[in-house]
Amino acid sequence: MIISGSMRCGILLAGLLAGLAGCSSQSTRIHLTTYDEAGREQHHYADFNRVAFLVNPSGLLELGMRVEQPSKLDPTQTITQLIHIKEVWKPVPGRTAVERTQINVQIRYAILTPPTGVRYDGAGFLYAKYKEGSTTISGEIESGRLAPSYRMADAVLPFGVARISGPFRAVQNPGEVIEIARQLDLLFSKQAGR
Repeated sequence: MIISGSMRCGILLAGLLAGLAGCSSQSTRIHLTTYDEAGREQHHYADFNRVAFLVNPSGLLELGMRVEQPSKLDPTQTITQLIHIKEVWKPVPGRTAVERTQINVQIRYAILTPPTGVRYDGAGFLYAKYKEGSTTISGEIESGRLAPSYRMADAVLPFGVARISGPFRAVQNPGEVIEIARQLDLLFSKQAGR
């Protein structure tokens, strides 16, 4: 059977995203809406089992998320997903008008199957509930948009532009957040599409 490039990408995407759904707690379930070549929506999700946060010296939130699972297409291959979210401004209840179309975070999302991987960058709106000094927080990525930005080696882009959303629960662990951000910086140097 001959598999076309678009069919191969579809099979790769299905394999990658099918392997992403996990058995972890439902408290951090990230939804991705991707689009096929005809523009039809495809819905996917991933349950992240390692979710950490830090509050930087400016009082802004950063989140790091990680999940690792064996591929359903090749059980010897591990698929790792990483997300780093950085708040760029914080809405003040009662003083700032807030709506889902606003942007208050930068988002980086990566799918790694070493030696290859792809990274998507974008922005969105995140709402978080936490008290100063708390060691846990919860909230939701209410809306976000991602586009392919970088790839490792000869990675095939599993999808193009995507929407991202979903609830999260995180524990305070600045080291984990910094490590995820560092990995996303160091692993990707080749821009997607080049």
